[in-house]
Amino acid sequence: MARSGLATTLAALALATTACSLPEAPEREARTNEHAARGKPYPTLAPKDASAETLDVEAAPNPATAWKKSVYEAKAGVVNISFSAPAGSNHNLNLVGPGAPYPLLWGTEAGSPADKLTHAVTLQKGSYTFYCSVQGHRTGGMEGKITVS
Repeated sequence: MARSGLATTLAALALATTACSLPEAPEREARTNEHAARGKPYPTLAPKDASAETLDVEAAPNPATAWKKSVYEAKAGVVNISFSAPAGSNHNLNLVGPGAPYPLLWGTEAGSPADKLTHAVTLQKGSYTFYCSVQGHRTGGMEGKITVS
């Protein structure tokens, strides 16, 4: 007597799930700037440097795709960049510019009330662009400039 197609499929699925198991996911690996240069996309950002200047980059509550301030100036060297977003919002901060062959990224899981991420970065002389990479936000106006002298 032949089994129905559904019964055969369910039996095969049950056998496959009991016979196969997936390996555990590896622990998250810390990424450094050196790793990023070798193809790992996101470097680990340094913690805040108490002796360095701090630029506060804040997402504005209204309009939802804007920064409170979009033009900054800084001196070359170590600079703290602090990113914050309104509670319940969905934003992040990307930074590209001289000496950064990859974007530096703050707030991959943005939007919690605790978001105020501050990291020290070394900026060379030149012009940097910062933006939110959430779909439609950069084109909606979430882009700014940091001029480093």
